[in-house]
Amino acid sequence: MRKLRPNLMVNDVNATIRWYADMFGARTVVTVPEEGAFDFALVRIGDVEIMFEKPDSLSDGISALQNLPIGGSFTLYVDVDDVDALHAKVKDRGAEIVKDLQETFYGTREFYMKDCNGYVLTLATAT
Repeated sequence: MRKLRPNLMVNDVNATIRWYADMFGARTVVTVPEEGAFDFALVRIGDVEIMFEKPDSLSDGISALQNLPIGGSFTLYVDVDDVDALHAKVKDRGAEIVKDLQETFYGTREFYMKDCNGYVLTLATAT
């Protein structure tokens, strides 16, 4: 394996890419269609890429995803340069923090937050 690029099911791709741009400075790489209400988008934040896709679009090609709820029993664990600065930024912008900043036994400083679709993101910096 060389890279992990999650494709997250979301109800509103346009709102999701705006949220990620506001919280993390995400840059939109590609959308389908190119304008209007998007069915799909790929965004980049530093070296991280995340795809967002509407349920009907995603489940059309993957029948195992039909009728599944949005969200998941996982976290997206993201290494960041300055977790304290990022925590302050997203908190000021109204992000839902589900576990506040903490030092871990495995040598990181991290916090957990939900994105606008309910996905849990873990943001961490090695100490």
